[in-house]
Amino acid sequence: MIINKDFKEFKNKLNGIIPKNSKTKLNYFTLLNKSIGLLTYNLSMMNIEKYKLEILINVSRHSAETFNFFKAEELIEAGRQTAKKSINVYKTKLL
Repeated sequence: MIINKDFKEFKNKLNGIIPKNSKTKLNYFTLLNKSIGLLTYNLSMMNIEKYKLEILINVSRHSAETFNFFKAEELIEAGRQTAKKSINVYKTKLL
């Protein structure tokens, strides 16, 4: 069947993208997570290029994945700490 052939070809290409030593198995959720992560990252990069930023609060895109709702408090605190550091760097540059 053509659909099966296309799907197998697509899956083989994706398996080429994911490192062989990765413990991540290719399934619906990992595919969705990686797709959303890549989309979000690219949109962020486009916005950074388009607009002049005074302060960039750079939180690692690897700190959480799409379905990591349970990490909300930890991520908010990490964002606060990163924001404080970024603001301090910005203030230092103004002086």
